[in-house]
Amino acid sequence: MLGFAGDTGARAWAAAVLAAVAVAGCGSSGSKQSSSAATPTATTQTAATPKADGPRGKLSPAEYAQIHAAALQLTKLTKAPDLARAIKAAAPACDKVTAQTALAQSFHVTCVQAFKVFTRLSEVKTRKAECDRAAQAGDVSCYSNIFRAIGRAANVSRARERALNAELARRGIKGRCRDELGSSRKDLAAESAIGRDAIAAAHAAEARNGGRFQAAVNRLDADFGGLEGESPQDSLRKLKSCR
Repeated sequence: MLGFAGDTGARAWAAAVLAAVAVAGCGSSGSKQSSSAATPTATTQTAATPKADGPRGKLSPAEYAQIHAAALQLTKLTKAPDLARAIKAAAPACDKVTAQTALAQSFHVTCVQAFKVFTRLSEVKTRKAECDRAAQAGDVSCYSNIFRAIGRAANVSRARERALNAELARRGIKGRCRDELGSSRKDLAAESAIGRDAIAAAHAAEARNGGRFQAAVNRLDADFGGLEGESPQDSLRKLKSCR
């Protein structure tokens, strides 16, 4: 969607984040502690009831202007030096889409959820020192909670993307515009794999099985690499077909 999840920069950041993971004590025989840390949860998105419908086969002028503004915001992804700062610079893109149509609202919640997946992923690096200290002390819940949150966010993201695809189909939006705004089968499959393998990593961390954990992380890295996409600049060019 608009080149974010599958952007080559985002994929590289995901690989760099996951490559830094090394759970201290994952294979330890020390006593197992219960996970008491709260799993990060996403803010609930409550969409207003759509008040209007858009034209068939294309975006309305308001939808196009707002999604184009979001795409311009997303160009900041390529200028950020790391994933955390990329998210901070580009996440406001979602709030630019406010039209009271089912399509615009579906796009908005899908955009927000895509950023939640990468926000959870960024915590693997930003909380690494904290999680390593906890793991060395015998508590692996810090890492298991992070990876479980990645998995849950990815599962919700896939559901949001499928709903957006359905709305695009209902509006009769096809071709390059549908390809630009919607999600491909490959992306949906990659999102499903991200959810599965992130939760597998959480289970392996809880079991203190270092081999299984590393295998799950390696699969997760490959899953992010399987996301399709293009640069935000290419997305801007393709978006013109939606008018």
